[in-house]
Amino acid sequence: MTQEKPVILIYNPISGHGHLDSWNAMFVKLLIETGWRVLSLTPDAAALLSRLPSKGAEFNDQLQILDWSSNQPDGRDTIELLKRKARYLGDRYLYRRPGSEVTPEMPFLRALKKRALQGTVPLLIHLSYSVYRILGGQKSFESLWPDNQQELHLMCPVETALRIKRALKRAKWKPLITFNMYLDGYQTGKEKWEAFDSTNRIPWSGIRFVPRSSPNEAWYSLPSCKGVCFLEESVVESYQTALPTKHFQYLPDITEVSVPQSQSEMVREIKRRARNRKIVFLGGSIGGQKNLARWFELISSANAEDWFLFKWAKSTKTL
Repeated sequence: MTQEKPVILIYNPISGHGHLDSWNAMFVKLLIETGWRVLSLTPDAAALLSRLPSKGAEFNDQLQILDWSSNQPDGRDTIELLKRKARYLGDRYLYRRPGSEVTPEMPFLRALKKRALQGTVPLLIHLSYSVYRILGGQKSFESLWPDNQQELHLMCPVETALRIKRALKRAKWKPLITFNMYLDGYQTGKEKWEAFDSTNRIPWSGIRFVPRSSPNEAWYSLPSCKGVCFLEESVVESYQTALPTKHFQYLPDITEVSVPQSQSEMVREIKRRARNRKIVFLGGSIGGQKNLARWFELISSANAEDWFLFKWAKSTKTL
């Protein structure tokens, strides 16, 4: 009797950013080659499918790509999402965070909507707190609406749990474990991860590209979290000592070596501007770790007749 293959769900929370799509495809390929069946949940299935053939791999019978946009939440899911939306809007307009302001170029109807929210949301929050105190509530306003939510821009683990739950309704196999390809983009607070665990019933692991010096993210306290992989070898031993029941491993920072058969529009544009000069490219997440001071020194010293220096960022394409 043939033994059933183990099944893993690869969850890729972000697509079109950095090298995450390449890593997603490489992990899918390697896992299938080592005997796993893979369920894939990614925002851009086309990006995954376009990369697998270039690796000499098409695994139609061992790979199922699940529906990222599945929108059939049950009643509990809907309530959870509405609560998160209300909390997000409340924090944004109560504390006038970025995104709540009205700008001169904003369309009239959108500006009108924002002005209405600026006036009504803080009022409703304070009224609801007054009712809470009348009914006997003892917590302070500051504890219920703290002005320290610095991670609101990060991904919510509850939304991930709900997305996985809905997508798995159409999965051909039941996964033994989920592997999250990018934990760095998530909120780290206890409340959200406990809510994640109340919805998620599958053991899980993932990759933390830039780990903290100690394991103080709330997900480590969850029984469902079996461990995490790091790109920094130096922290593996200390994490394993601090959390001996979890599993921690170092991953080398691998990269994609194959190139597409057809050139993208961006590549064609770079080559057009270079006019046969040698191209020096700086891309990815542009921050202090990229040694920008030395980059500008290189620009000032390079012969413009021989070299074309190109930087790709969110708002600036060339230098």
